[in-house]
Amino acid sequence: RAYVTSSSCGVCSADVVDAVSDPYAPLHTPDWRVHAAQALDLTRQMRTRQKMFDLTGSLHAAALVEPNGNVLHVREDVGRHNAVDKVIGRAFMDGLVPLTDYVLVVSGRVSYEIVAKAISACVGAIVAVSGPTTLAVDTARRHDLLLVGFARDDRMNIYSGGHWVNS
Repeated sequence: RAYVTSSSCGVCSADVVDAVSDPYAPLHTPDWRVHAAQALDLTRQMRTRQKMFDLTGSLHAAALVEPNGNVLHVREDVGRHNAVDKVIGRAFMDGLVPLTDYVLVVSGRVSYEIVAKAISACVGAIVAVSGPTTLAVDTARRHDLLLVGFARDDRMNIYSGGHWVNS
């Protein structure tokens, strides 16, 4: 069955994306955890690698972090969704998908579509500089995805999957 969806409206395609976004592999291994200090540091690490943002001040970024905490890829784009597509696409091209126990870091707010893309690639966590939408939180909770927002200034909010965080 074929569907046409838009990445701009979280409500418009929620039922369609939900039907195809169930992970085909686990998002986490049983012993996987993210340390709170690491989650905060990931947004800083991504920011130091945003070269075009340094020049323009107007680009979003997404980073993909390996289970060992190494920042694997950082990509920038004028759109948050495009930056996410770039890092997940690079991982797919590198043969890394499913991304069980990986962390996706984003520079802006977390929409439902970003959560759905992460779940489709089996990403274990999203850490964001800004906050998530209600639909993003609901979807993250349904899939036990660790969702962290407002990870900046030595503070963060955990919206979903708090049991995956060690202090």
